[in-house]
Amino acid sequence: MQTGFKSGIPVLEFLARSVLDAPRLPGVEGVLVIAPDRVFTRSADLVGAAVRSDEDAADVAADLVNALGAERLARTAIAYTGCFAHTADAAALVAEIAAVARVAGQVLVAEAEPLDPPAASRAAALLRTAGLELREHRLVPAFADDPVIRRIHLGPVPPQGGMRPLKVAISDHQGKSLEIQAALAAAGHILTDDVLAADAVLIDHDVHFHGKQHFVAAAVAAGRKGFLYPHGADPALMAGWDGIYEVFPLLSGAMVISEGHAQVARRYGYPLPLHSIGWPYCEQRDRRAGPVEHVLFAPTHPPYLGNPRYPGRNAEMFEKLLRCPVRLTVRHIGTLEENGLWEVPGVTFTRGDMGDAPGMLAQIDAADCVVADRSTFGNLSVARGATTVLWDTSLVFNNEGSRHPDHLDLYRDLLHHPFDADDGDMWDLIRAAASDTRRIAEWRERFIGHPLDAAAVTATIRGI
Repeated sequence: MQTGFKSGIPVLEFLARSVLDAPRLPGVEGVLVIAPDRVFTRSADLVGAAVRSDEDAADVAADLVNALGAERLARTAIAYTGCFAHTADAAALVAEIAAVARVAGQVLVAEAEPLDPPAASRAAALLRTAGLELREHRLVPAFADDPVIRRIHLGPVPPQGGMRPLKVAISDHQGKSLEIQAALAAAGHILTDDVLAADAVLIDHDVHFHGKQHFVAAAVAAGRKGFLYPHGADPALMAGWDGIYEVFPLLSGAMVISEGHAQVARRYGYPLPLHSIGWPYCEQRDRRAGPVEHVLFAPTHPPYLGNPRYPGRNAEMFEKLLRCPVRLTVRHIGTLEENGLWEVPGVTFTRGDMGDAPGMLAQIDAADCVVADRSTFGNLSVARGATTVLWDTSLVFNNEGSRHPDHLDLYRDLLHHPFDADDGDMWDLIRAAASDTRRIAEWRERFIGHPLDAAAVTATIRGI
């Protein structure tokens, strides 16, 4: 059986684990795995496992009803793992899955793929052709040589089946919770400023100097829950609890943007549950590859807490860009002097606003290339499909820039952007990034991932 090179875990095991870890619909209590070979995975959520072959396939829906009973089947997720890669009759498999979807509580399909996947893309296309509604999540593993998994959730996101709407209190940070708020409101939940009346409180950071621990403490004292939501899009944000900040023990878990963010935390042993909820900052757009004439430069913004490294790095990147044959626009927060920059004839300077999300996106969309540090702005550029060169992608510091996390070497390889400004000549890197689609696609799937999923946020709060 094929295995991941670094982990040695069989691919079918990866697939089974991905569906066992998937958020499930309210009322779904366990998973039955159907695979083309035996799967050896233990989990309290595993109802059972069955081996499927084209020769034995008949009325699987009826067989499942006979085996589990209609009521239990309606509370069970049926997970087809690796079946499209091992069938000679994909159309028959789609018909089988459609029949099972009518009697099961939920149906999941998981396929392993390279970056250009035949089985996984064929599965999604055929399932759509059959009229099945689906949501796709593409999961990039911790190790680059292990398989990428495309997980497909069949059927619409249902209403909360008789469950009362949630009341959620969210402490906003620079407008970064607005999409989460909108998604929860659209799903019928209630946003409140009353922490004691909320089912859960969401804060963006639990470090003491952000002053938000007391919201969670009050909620927990009232028998409620507290969660982190993403403080920003920086892939290294979860590294902050690797010896730099202390984990606030009253939290019930952390919501993260993607599996890549979760993998960073898991590699060093973040102790709380991690829940991937999707990209919450903007509409994602397809990759825009092409020649670069206009570069938007976004230096690291103040305050720098007295550390000269950040304005010094801004100046270094600025000098590199001045040597490139491009039209250059500098988007800066604060004064040029604060940013370590200076006026240059022919360069356009524009003041940025961290609270103006539409303005940020307009600036990114107007540029052929964005050069930035690995913060939220640089990741917005990747999400919008712009050619992007980042810097300091393999370095993580505390706010003062005086120390690294304790175990940075465990996840440094995950964080590294394929076009890091420290990896060579700036103009060579810009041109290489402008012609690339494959390398940035993998990094984007790891850290940008799928759009915000309100069902995942809801399931996290409910503890499903």
